[in-house]
Amino acid sequence: MLAKKNRLPIQYLKSKKSEVRRSQSLTLKKYTNDKDVPRLGVMVSKKVVKSAVKRNELKRLVFNQVRLLLPQLKPFDYLVVISKNNSKEQLIEEINKLFK
Repeated sequence: MLAKKNRLPIQYLKSKKSEVRRSQSLTLKKYTNDKDVPRLGVMVSKKVVKSAVKRNELKRLVFNQVRLLLPQLKPFDYLVVISKNNSKEQLIEEINKLFK
């Protein structure tokens, strides 16, 4: 899991402008940040995955994968929106592509 300083409260980001990158099943939104560390938020809607357990599992998967990439990230706020339910391997591959 990510450290608290690297977690992003996603409810405050709706009105901010962002830079957007998309892949087949993920959208990465990059917001400016006045802090000196990168922060990450993950959003999975009920339309994508009905079960809360599986939504949380997907969020944990994204958090753990990005945690490995944290030293390479610049200090921005990143929001990952999962828009399609794919296999874990495909999600990991897309996360690595979007963050590089």
